[in-house]
Amino acid sequence: MGKINCWSGRIFILMSTIIITVVIAQQGIESIGAGQSKPNIAVINLKNSAGVAAGESELISDRLRGDLFNTGKVNVMERDQMQEILKEQGFQASGACNDESCLVQMGQLLGVHSLATGSIGKVGSMFLVNVRMIDVKTAKIVKVVSVDIRGEIEDVVGKLKDIAEQLVSNAPMPGKTPEVISKGKQEEPNLEKIQEKKIEPEQHKEEVIEEVRPREEPKPTEPPVDPHMQKNKNRSGLQFCLNMFFGRAQEKWHNVYYDASDIAIKETIRDVDSIFPSFNSTPFLNLQLLFSIKLGQLFTIDIGTGFSSGTITYEYGFLENSIPMRETYSNNLTVVSLNTGFNFVKYFHPFKLNIGLTIDGNVLAYSENYKVADEYTVYSDTNSISVGGNASIGLKFGGEILVSKHIGLGVDLRFCRSHFETIAERLTARDGTEFDFSRIIDIPPVGLGVAFHYYY
Repeated sequence: MGKINCWSGRIFILMSTIIITVVIAQQGIESIGAGQSKPNIAVINLKNSAGVAAGESELISDRLRGDLFNTGKVNVMERDQMQEILKEQGFQASGACNDESCLVQMGQLLGVHSLATGSIGKVGSMFLVNVRMIDVKTAKIVKVVSVDIRGEIEDVVGKLKDIAEQLVSNAPMPGKTPEVISKGKQEEPNLEKIQEKKIEPEQHKEEVIEEVRPREEPKPTEPPVDPHMQKNKNRSGLQFCLNMFFGRAQEKWHNVYYDASDIAIKETIRDVDSIFPSFNSTPFLNLQLLFSIKLGQLFTIDIGTGFSSGTITYEYGFLENSIPMRETYSNNLTVVSLNTGFNFVKYFHPFKLNIGLTIDGNVLAYSENYKVADEYTVYSDTNSISVGGNASIGLKFGGEILVSKHIGLGVDLRFCRSHFETIAERLTARDGTEFDFSRIIDIPPVGLGVAFHYYY
């Protein structure tokens, strides 16, 4: 009975040892298999194209290495380690190494299963990122990821994680062809058949290239954006303005009298309306052609030229030798201006609010026709021109409606005091006294205008 118990103990110990050994061996095999399931890859710096600096491309390539490693599906070689190996092998990895044969040679020297390479460039406001994965052993392109990203360079960095996931998704295992992986089979490929089968490069490229577009994430529902709101933001442009000022120009005669020693002894200012009992006038009109220059989203600067014109006619009747006579002054006022302005603008689509400060430099040409005549005969008909100048400051308030992407129609209310005095002329009175004569002109200060705007 003792012998039976002894043998039973020995059999139990032997079976336990066998079971433990099998479990440990199975775990070891699984760990080895798990280690071999991760292919070794190297990332070649993305080639920078138009709109992307070399330094930006290098940083993005480093970030892509990190995102590929974080997927947990591949082992990624460090950039410094790559450069050291290539340097030891005497391989010149310059920017000229872009074709598959050169890249495959580089991958063989690095001892990796696959190479990730590609380019990044910018067209307009969109970045184009193209990355391809090359199997070093078969010289085949096994994955292509092309992503179009609208925005800034920071938005490209935010998409690198998604690009890395797509590059390694369904990635071929080392030693397996893409055809086996695509069918989902786990058996080892027939290496003899692979060696016997010769595939032309162009034919092979058509069979294995897989272009993957970035996964579209559902976007939150947003209200539709009015296209006119986007097109009619604050912009530079050209404007044509027609302004009419209420009332008529006011004129005064300014006389300074001198004695025989040329010393001023008397000064008078007379309102012409008080001298002539009747008058008529035309509206004082102003035309402007202005260039508007955008300053941010709320301000513009105007610069351009202006032309103004108005006419006043004074009449006075009197008797001379019992003959009815009529004295007529026809005065034409012409003003040429250099116009500038600083405006605050605000859009309430499709309307636009304009509030501005105007600063103008003006030159006045005063043309006078003086005529004395009776019913039948003209006794005097003379013309003279006087010149004056000033600088004026004003305000304008206006609104505008945007009728299309480039066209706006506006209405402005203007307040501007424009005061002129012509250059003094030395004249002689009937009694022989000399005096300086000049005209003081006040343009109507309040005007209403319409404007046509063309935006670039």
